[in-house]
Amino acid sequence: MRVQRAEVREVALSLRQPFGTATAAYRPRRILLVRVWAGEHEGWGECAADLQPYAAPETVESAWEDLTTILLPSVLGRDVVSPDQVRGGGPMARAAAEAALWDARARADGVPLAVALGGSLRAVPARAVLGLADPSGLRAAVRRALEDGYQAVKIKIAARRDRDLVEAVRSEAPDVDLAVDANGSYAPGDDLTWLDDYAISYVEQPLPAGHLAATAQLRTVLRTPVCLDEDVRSVDDASAAVEQRAADVINVKSGRLGGHGPAIAVRDLAHRAGVRTVAGGLLETGIGRAHAVAIATTLDPAAADLSGSDRYYETDLTEPWEIVGGSLLPSDRSGIGVSIDSVQLDRVTVRRRDVA
Repeated sequence: MRVQRAEVREVALSLRQPFGTATAAYRPRRILLVRVWAGEHEGWGECAADLQPYAAPETVESAWEDLTTILLPSVLGRDVVSPDQVRGGGPMARAAAEAALWDARARADGVPLAVALGGSLRAVPARAVLGLADPSGLRAAVRRALEDGYQAVKIKIAARRDRDLVEAVRSEAPDVDLAVDANGSYAPGDDLTWLDDYAISYVEQPLPAGHLAATAQLRTVLRTPVCLDEDVRSVDDASAAVEQRAADVINVKSGRLGGHGPAIAVRDLAHRAGVRTVAGGLLETGIGRAHAVAIATTLDPAAADLSGSDRYYETDLTEPWEIVGGSLLPSDRSGIGVSIDSVQLDRVTVRRRDVA
């Protein structure tokens, strides 16, 4: 698969409503998209970096430089035997380039991306991910999610903004599958045993990244499973978490790990250790969501910490990813299986660079 040319676009999209976490408040977003042409086929990838380094040290600007000066020039004119041959740059930029190559490869082979990655076309149970809100707003958001067909939800919590939010959800939906995400807002030694009173499926990243020993200690006093997210930015990070017994669950995000190749390696490492995995997201458009759903099908069992992309953006770049029977369904079309709205894409593009 010889790559003839590529392009990088920065697009500006409006969220339906601000999305708050313990560490950031996401409003209108700037997103980088990567497109490659290989033979008669094209491929699309999406970069998870934001304007500010909320989720990782990378930003839109640093990823733009990596993609246009290092990563995409390195694959031009080359036969790319495997998409994970991409080297250099930051992991989020590298993941976007690798994703575009995976899409092109799957299209060239005439198979859905999920199948190309070793997964299948099985349904992936979805989870409505709800931003930090006041209790009344959260109850309303949970109610809407259930009306939309979700059977599981995850809410953002933060130190001193936690128990009242969990109680609000349980008052609205006593039996819903509920997870909570602290985005590292608690300190080592904080008492989190109150979580055990609410039948929480897992608490995600309770402590700041880099406190694996303290997280392992927390696991010894909690019945609630502990999920790691920000602590796992590489395969080596996942290995350290497993070795220190710091996780019951690992949130697998290709965009943070550096691509689908590392994501699959983290999955394999976790499964060998008996640690569960879920496929996570980072407020992607329909393009990035297609990649995340494909990775989710490779997990055993298939599991996603993903909402439909129609929850996020006023106008997406593709047909929206919607929930069917509480699940997301991977497309049976070749590649990522979604169509890019070229008119909408041009309308929201704020800069574009060809790499040839």
